[in-house]
Formats: sequence, structure tokens, C-alpha cells
Amino acid sequence: MSISLAILFVFVCCYLFWLLLTRKELIFSQLGVLGVFSLGYYPLPVLFKPLSSLAGTDDDKVFYALLVHFLFLISILFGAFSSLRVLATIKPLGLGWLDNLCYRHRFTLAVAAFFLYIAYVMTTPQTSYATENFEAYFEEKSPVRSILGAVSEICMGFICVSYAADSVKGARLRGPLIFGSMIALIVLLTLPLGQRTVTLAPIMLLFGAMASHKQSVKAIRILGIGVMVLFTISPFAVYLREARRSQSGEFLSASEVAGKYQLDANPLMQSFQSLIDRSDLVYNTVYMKDYIDRTEYVGFPYYYSVMVSPIPRLIYPTKPYVLSSNGQLDGEISILAWKEMIGGLGSLTAFGGLTAYREGGWAAVVLDGLADGAFFVFLARWLGGGGFVAKVFYSIFFLAFAVAKAPPCFFEGLAGFLGQAPLIGILLFISKLPMRGEPRIIVRSSPNVASLTISPEKPN
Repeated sequence: MSISLAILFVFVCCYLFWLLLTRKELIFSQLGVLGVFSLGYYPLPVLFKPLSSLAGTDDDKVFYALLVHFLFLISILFGAFSSLRVLATIKPLGLGWLDNLCYRHRFTLAVAAFFLYIAYVMTTPQTSYATENFEAYFEEKSPVRSILGAVSEICMGFICVSYAADSVKGARLRGPLIFGSMIALIVLLTLPLGQRTVTLAPIMLLFGAMASHKQSVKAIRILGIGVMVLFTISPFAVYLREARRSQSGEFLSASEVAGKYQLDANPLMQSFQSLIDRSDLVYNTVYMKDYIDRTEYVGFPYYYSVMVSPIPRLIYPTKPYVLSSNGQLDGEISILAWKEMIGGLGSLTAFGGLTAYREGGWAAVVLDGLADGAFFVFLARWLGGGGFVAKVFYSIFFLAFAVAKAPPCFFEGLAGFLGQAPLIGILLFISKLPMRGEPRIIVRSSPNVASLTISPEKPN
């Protein structure tokens, strides 16, 4: 039964990719990328079960675990299609003179953003894989450092949108050479971190930026590059994470681990096996579904953590951990899964379908997925169809909702959006302030196209 469902899952993922190739609206680019990454996360490990951690797991359990994620993806698809007309009148977000300022000075601002990002990377451990104590990694992460992390992500998004803006103009030197070199260097700097999603982030941010600028052909090429990079670095990234400690418990640097890494006689199979190892997501769902069925669904603390997510921890130091059933670190499902399955404190992959199931079983999976689909359409039209700054934020959400979490549940996506909402609100307020000498930007929209018209301000 699980094999039949996995094959059906593959057909749905291929259909989503076909939508990316044939439909012009931005939401279908997001759904297409979601389909590409879902293919590796969900059906592929089931189809090659003997090679994965699912080997020996009861077929019925695998079937119901995979069904959770399949039903969630189908619900997202229905939610997106059913909301296309309902949300057709959404006005894209334009920030007036602020958009124009960022566009005209994108080269200078992108250079500043690049050096700010480099400074952050060089002074901060980027992932929990690079720490010896998982709990301390989060507890010792200061609010200021968290804010700098968010700023660094915006910096990376700004560089990618600048590249896309030059691509629209047909620039052959500055965009591909300068902005492209920045993106390539960022990718290289993330390789020693040992996390595939972090290395893919600049590439997929660029895809989101290109898609929002209607550069669909170039965006698809970038997606192909991203998949090839993932396939190439996947074995080393897995090895790097698992070999960070020596037998004596001594923490190893990336260079020391790299020196011991050996390429198999069949590197293609080595890469394929590393992707099959992502079956931990389905395996975790098998275990955690049984756990959820034995215990209660989440309650008020879970939803409250989403409601207060816009409040900075500098203002609310005891703010509950987002999507936690008890407000603590170990109440979030990916961390809870590690605690229940392995003991201690760490994190296992737990994406949207399983998180939605925790909210209320099968009914919550469907309702959460429908809301998720509508939410994705809203972001694609409000931010993706907006001005320069709005596209920066869209590329960030695109990365988070189609690649980093493939996909998130609705409340996880909402928490991510609300986390950026105060900054968006501040920028929107600033854009309404008069700025003498700046041209006026009018955003005109249609159901499928958002365009900018720039006209000079009349002197007083």
C-alpha cells in the first residue's frame, strides 16, 4: 500500500512541477519548487525502502505516515486553487519612494549588505550542527544575535533581488558579474557548515527573486543549478555533520573532517543514498503519529506562541518557544521527537503535515493545508507582485515555505510572517513620509501582473 501511495505522491509532485513550467502566475513557481523538494523528502525514501531507515518498519505504519504528508500537500494545492479568484483583488505592496531609493542605489546597498552578511557569518555559528550542546545553542543565543541573523537573511535577499532587477534590464556585466559573484561566494562560505538547506539558501533566494520578476526561464535554470548543488554536496554535508566529533568526544573542525572524507567508487550512488537518508522525516512521522495518538493534541500555549511571535525577545524575554505545546524548547515537535525517540535534546525533521496532525488529527491536516494554500497565494500576490522591497521579503518567505520547510504548517508559516511583520509595518510607515525630490511610484496591479510606474514629483 505504501508503494502505491508513494507512486501517486510522485505524480502529484510532477504535476506541481508541470504547473511551474506552464503557468505564469508566481504562486505556481512556489508550488513547483515545493513539489521538487517534496519528491525527495516523502515518496522517494518509501520507494527505496530497503535502502532507507524505513527498512523493517511495518508497511501499514509507513502508509499512514506518508498519507499525512500526501493529504497535507493535496490540501495546500486545493487551498491555492480555490483562493486564486477570492484573492485576485489584493493590491501588491508598494513602498513608494523607498522602493525607488533601493532600486536606484541597489549596487551600493548590495555591496554594504554583502559585507554585513560576511561579518555575521564570520562571527556566528550558523546552525545547531556546529555546536556541542544543542540546548545551550538556543539558550545562549541572545536577542541581539537573533535580530542580526534576521538582518543577514534580508541582506542576502536584497542581493538576490538586485541581481534579478538587473536581469530585467538586460544588464550583462554588473548583475551577472558583481551580484552573481557575491551569491557564489556566500554559497562557498556555507559549505563547511554541513547543512544542505543553508548552502541552498542563496540559490533558492535567487530563484524566488527571479520568479517574482517574471524571469521564469532563468529561474528554472537556477532551480536546476540548485538541484545539482544539492545532489553534489549532500554526501559531504551528511558526513560532515556525523563526523564532527572524534571517538574521544573532541569537537572537530570542518577542515579536519574534510581531510578524512573519502569519495566512494560510485559517487552517484553515494549522493543518491544521502538523499534517501532523508527518510528520517517519514520515519519520525511513523513514531510521532503514534505518540500524538496516545497523548493530547496541542492547546492554547501552542497558538499563543504564534500570536506573540511579532514581539521581539528584547521586549518579551520569556516569550514562549514558537509552536511549543508548553512554551519550552522541548515542546516543539521536531525537538520533542528527538527527546522521545533518542533521548537527550536535539532536533529531528518534522514538517507541516506532522505538525498539522498534532493540532487535531486528520481534520486539522486538511484544514491547515487549505489555509496554507490560501496563505501562499496571498504572499505571492501581496509581496511577490509588489515593489523592490516587497520582493526582498517575498524571496525570504519563498525560501522558508518551499525549501527550508517543505512545507510548513499554516501556523508555522504565520509565525514566520508575523516575525517579519513589524519590520514591514515600519518600512510601510516610513514610505508614507514625504521625501522631497524623490519620484512618485504608483503600483498598478492585475490578477496576474503587477507593474511599477515612476513619475516625477511636481516641485512646490
